Amino acid sequence: MHAFEEKRQFARADYIAQIKITKKSTNEDYLSATKNIGLGGICVALNKDIGVFNEVILEVHLKDRLHDPFICEGRVVWVIKRPEKDHLGQDIFDTGVEFINMTDDCKERINSIVK
Repeated sequence: MHAFEEKRQFARADYIAQIKITKKSTNEDYLSATKNIGLGGICVALNKDIGVFNEVILEVHLKDRLHDPFICEGRVVWVIKRPEKDHLGQDIFDTGVEFINMTDDCKERINSIVK
């Protein structure tokens, strides 16, 4: 038996925050909540598979000392469809998004959550 080996470069914290994801290629918006967050990216549950490698714009509303959301670019790096459906009978897709071009201020805000 092999123990599970964590392969993430950055630590993650279970953290629920409101998020708006805009798919750059179509300008479609998806509203949801984060499942976890780290300096490398986020995991969010969506009702649509928005496709691996698609670039997105993230607007994340953290519950920290600042009230303004942080906005940065991201890239979808994985999508996993859950076997169960949501309360409305829709599919649920856990979606991993890697942060791209994040400001130092955003990094500091996320780092304070992860610690």
